[in-house]
Amino acid sequence: MRLFKGKGEDKRIRRRERSFIISYIEKNKAYVTDISDTGCKFFWEEGKENPSQVEAGSQLDFKLEMPGYYKKTLKYVHIPAKVIWLSQEDKCVFGGAEFPGELSEDLKDNIRQIVWHWNFLNSTFGSFMR
Repeated sequence: MRLFKGKGEDKRIRRRERSFIISYIEKNKAYVTDISDTGCKFFWEEGKENPSQVEAGSQLDFKLEMPGYYKKTLKYVHIPAKVIWLSQEDKCVFGGAEFPGELSEDLKDNIRQIVWHWNFLNSTFGSFMR
């Protein structure tokens, strides 16, 4: 089941993908709803199977992909993460993941860029770009 149905569904999906950082969890598309230097929150829509039966405590490789208009400097980054919690809601599954403390400096810098971009998207100015 999709979150949005009807004529404007594709337009809404395109707009959402411009406004969210996309995460691939076990090759399944999810959306990041919050991110910091230590972890992130994400969701995927119901109807898309729980990827490989992901559960709390699972170690995963997150592929975080930046929205289209930000891809000039950082397209995507792979980050190892541990799923801390999952919550099944009516139309989607929410989850939280923690990044390990021992990351390379390059990876830490990439995460900082993603966090900066996330803060920009959620600022007043960033909302004009959606």
